[in-house]
Amino acid sequence: MTMFCKEIMNDSWMAEIRKEDLPEEFAGLAEKIGFENVIKTIQYFEGSRPYFPKIECAFKAVRDRVIRRKWKKHNIHLLAKEFNLTHTQIREIVHDHEDQIDLIPTQKEGLSNNPPAPFVKGACSRT
Repeated sequence: MTMFCKEIMNDSWMAEIRKEDLPEEFAGLAEKIGFENVIKTIQYFEGSRPYFPKIECAFKAVRDRVIRRKWKKHNIHLLAKEFNLTHTQIREIVHDHEDQIDLIPTQKEGLSNNPPAPFVKGACSRT
């Protein structure tokens, strides 16, 4: 932040900010989290360009925990469908937490042949 910006950003100046003063690109965010929280967010990031991952990337550990909780040795195809993952991806997720992963049939052993999830450059890894 430049010295000029620091000088003009005082409490009396900040008190003059109204909702209609927000830049247009912040209007939707203000509707979701509130005007005051948008101001706090702008102050927090002060000129930087934060990266916000897709929600499924940010909370992948939660998704994996739910998959492990729902996993029963014979429902891999249902989990793959529910979470839009491949059978291999489900196996990889549960592998670290289950000693008997080798009891899960592979596609060669009779599971339907689901196409792999699409890969988007720059997107988070699916597993």
